[in-house]
Amino acid sequence: MNVLFFILGMFFDVSVIQLVVIPIVFPLVRAVGIDPVHFGIVTTFNLMLALDTPPYGQTGFITSAISKTPVGKVFKEMLKYWIPIEVMGLVIITYWSDFVLWLPRLLGYAH
Repeated sequence: MNVLFFILGMFFDVSVIQLVVIPIVFPLVRAVGIDPVHFGIVTTFNLMLALDTPPYGQTGFITSAISKTPVGKVFKEMLKYWIPIEVMGLVIITYWSDFVLWLPRLLGYAH
């Protein structure tokens, strides 16, 4: 799922993925027994990561326009520092579900 959402997020807008792909995949997620809250958090984080990576990388273009810095330089710095931190965070929240679900469980929302 991580690879699917990451690749789709690199080429399609996040709202399109949320409206088209997630409703198709969600019954499979429920059938496999993945917690819906955990799936939502992992999916959101995946799409956030995809927004930072080229070729579509909206946040890189927005940062470039605001800071008046060349797009290539923005992406170079993002790939050097920010992307590895996000990937490490994605791995943690994907494989250590208790890290993500402790607060929803405390509030009574997750299973």
